[in-house]
Amino acid sequence: MEFIGRSKELNILKKAYQAEGYEGILIYGRRRNGKSELIKHSFMDETCKVVYFEATKVSQESNTLAFNQILGSVFKFLLLISILSEKPWTLSSGSP
Repeated sequence: MEFIGRSKELNILKKAYQAEGYEGILIYGRRRNGKSELIKHSFMDETCKVVYFEATKVSQESNTLAFNQILGSVFKFLLLISILSEKPWTLSSGSP
């Protein structure tokens, strides 16, 4: 299927994927405007690690924990989150 009309947005995403270090991108907007397809299409040919997470209508804690699990499995690190204090703490694998 041909993907039409999002060349500006695709270029922004592809540039971020090729940047040195880590880039975080948040995409939001109205329903049914093609956000998910834009994201999926943008990393079709990429060789870098890409995390795609779509939050669901559950608690913030559930979405945060699910996102944490995905990040940890892709990037091989442990992310500890204190939801009550809203302070993230990052430890590398194997650290106490």
